[in-house]
Amino acid sequence: MLDATQELTIIRMPAHIDSTGVKQLADQFHQKIQPHSGVILDLSQTHVVELDAAHILIQGLAIAKQRSAKLSLMGVQSHIAAILTATGVLQHFRKLESAH
Repeated sequence: MLDATQELTIIRMPAHIDSTGVKQLADQFHQKIQPHSGVILDLSQTHVVELDAAHILIQGLAIAKQRSAKLSLMGVQSHIAAILTATGVLQHFRKLESAH
């Protein structure tokens, strides 16, 4: 849970997460996940997560842990949740319910 002193950042994830975009996402995570902040990865517009690219979310989680930040997922559609579950990624995240 965030407290009143923590900054909150929302990172809108791309529609298609694949191996060609992994470096760009890693760079974005390094830039936007600040120490002691709260970060939400918004997957509401993500329609495809390729199996070989799902690990980028774990990399984001590792960056957050290293910086004592909190990282959560939001807007995870059922077919994306199935992929993230199959790859073992989903179990590492807190999920926030979508606001719609």
